[in-house]
Amino acid sequence: MCVPLPEGLDDATAAGIPNPAMSSWVALITRAKFVSGETVLILGATGFAGQLAVQIAKRLRARRVIAAGRNPQALEALKHLGADAVVSLDQEHDALMAAFRSEYANAGVDVALDYLWGAPAECLLEAISQRGLRTTASRVRFVFRLAKALDGRSAWRRRLCAVRRWNCWGAVSAAPLSIRSGRLS
Repeated sequence: MCVPLPEGLDDATAAGIPNPAMSSWVALITRAKFVSGETVLILGATGFAGQLAVQIAKRLRARRVIAAGRNPQALEALKHLGADAVVSLDQEHDALMAAFRSEYANAGVDVALDYLWGAPAECLLEAISQRGLRTTASRVRFVFRLAKALDGRSAWRRRLCAVRRWNCWGAVSAAPLSIRSGRLS
């Protein structure tokens, strides 16, 4: 595919522009095995890569795209870029968990794409793993940048490594995680 570039755009910038989009596409297609008609929740959707992920998920014919982020203006703009619902991450833990559970109960979540890690990811994992909302819930494929999880500050990182028996210290790429009925698998 060829795209015309603006005059005066230097080669290094032109070469770097596709990187955030490719990380979203690879995470959805290769890591999460996304299939048209599924619902995608994107943590960190207000950042550049997250905004591209919203558009890519829609372009890949996601049934529903849920965008989660902190910037209220960017969240509003994401509605025009393809987000069907938005969740503000600037909420107390219980309110955020309720928002995630509400979105999950509304239409389910097939794929969670995480650009943030930390507290928002922990809250989402807690919300969907202890949901008790539906007994026939589908498996959620949680894709995150493992390098973000390697910072050593997260109890979830240690738990995920123990549960999955990953050699987390040697891995730096996106890693899929499936959650069903409160169990990590």
